[in-house]
Amino acid sequence: MTIKGRPRTNGTGSRPKQYKRTAVSFDYKMRVLKYLEAPTMADTAEKSYLRPSKVKKRQVYAWKKVRGMIETKCNKGSRFHQRDRRLGMSKTLSEQAEEQLVRWINSLRADGVQVTAMMLKLQAQEVYRCGSRPGAFTASWSWRKHFLRRHRLSIRRRTREGQTTPADAAKKAEEFSKDVRAKMHELGVSRVYNADQTVTNASIAAVNYEYVSSRTVTSRGAKTVWVQCAGKPKERATVMLLEVSDGTKMDPFIVFKTKPSTNPETARENQLTRHGFGRRLWYDLQVLQRGAQIYTNGAGWWNIELSIAFLAWHSGRRVNMHEPILLLWDDFSGHWREDVVIFSRLINVQLMKVPPGETYVCQPADVHKLELLVLVWPSIWRRRSVTTSSAWIKNAWTSLSSATITAGFRKTDLCISAAPNVVPSPAQRVNQETSWSELIGILQQYRVATENIDPSKDIEASDVDGDLVAVV
Repeated sequence: MTIKGRPRTNGTGSRPKQYKRTAVSFDYKMRVLKYLEAPTMADTAEKSYLRPSKVKKRQVYAWKKVRGMIETKCNKGSRFHQRDRRLGMSKTLSEQAEEQLVRWINSLRADGVQVTAMMLKLQAQEVYRCGSRPGAFTASWSWRKHFLRRHRLSIRRRTREGQTTPADAAKKAEEFSKDVRAKMHELGVSRVYNADQTVTNASIAAVNYEYVSSRTVTSRGAKTVWVQCAGKPKERATVMLLEVSDGTKMDPFIVFKTKPSTNPETARENQLTRHGFGRRLWYDLQVLQRGAQIYTNGAGWWNIELSIAFLAWHSGRRVNMHEPILLLWDDFSGHWREDVVIFSRLINVQLMKVPPGETYVCQPADVHKLELLVLVWPSIWRRRSVTTSSAWIKNAWTSLSSATITAGFRKTDLCISAAPNVVPSPAQRVNQETSWSELIGILQQYRVATENIDPSKDIEASDVDGDLVAVV
């Protein structure tokens, strides 16, 4: 094909490269000249070239004439071309230092100890300082990435234990969304700022401090990664979060693990009046009780009593008790005991179980739970008290935006348009009167003080028209 354009007036133009000659390093030239000292030129050309010819022999003779210059270049460090640098030529740490790091990692992994990225960074900086080299060494993430690649290492972590495939999980999430829509239509729930529609979701998030990492450096391609553990690898605070589909955030419930008092009377007093804490610690926690509810027990975990207290705090004292609330809870035994289910019915809260093993696709709170945990612990490797941990959790929950919460509901397809506001008829409200005896029994079981109940606000069913009438 003829190239169109202005005709050339002189010369034939540049010729295409034929790749007949290759740049040769001074190191290669020196090795050829050293070999030439013993055998003949013919042997040297046959040894050094794949196809020896007169041109190659003339090239060797030309190198022989400038042997002094070639030796000078080799002695000054210009033996190789810039593109022919050896692996690790410009590394900050020497090969011996990196081999020491690899031995350190292997010794820890042989005992089943986790080696995190922070541990590798600190150890690399320590090795660099021991080498008495000038300047500072940050051991950045890019250096760690190339170090692991050079020595065929990788960072592995324990993943979720679910055995469902993504396709099955998506199908389960779609079915759960349809069930929630049907339940909403059945209850006729409503809420302000969301077309008078109420869908609430509660989730348990285990917040860990003095945390043993689930990540470790190990050999690349290993099928099984062994990690040493103990009976109590983590100290934990359980947080119960309540959020609404319109972005509303309710007061969190925080449960810490502390040892109860050995005195039975003191332990009972702490449980009834101070949420299980002692007098000294409760004095510091009283301020933090505003905007949060902080409890403690011997296990640091959720239980039946906390489930009832959680429902009573958020839904037991609302003004519109006749309007039902749809509450999504995961498949935890403390949520579905008979006492909890009965109490939820008494306060007109309808519980709906999230499919077990599918909370990561069916529960909106799981979408932003990791973001909350990142906000909770801004520093590492520092001992944290109960008051400090409580303050951090409150600040993290407060700083979480409403847009993040609504995004979780949208991702799980639970951010639904408003359903018709169906108010129960007076006859339906009267039929629920028979359950108040069960509520009184539960209040007596948990020793609610009788002086806290105002008799003037009591209600009874009228025998005349079947409506609810206040007793004055």
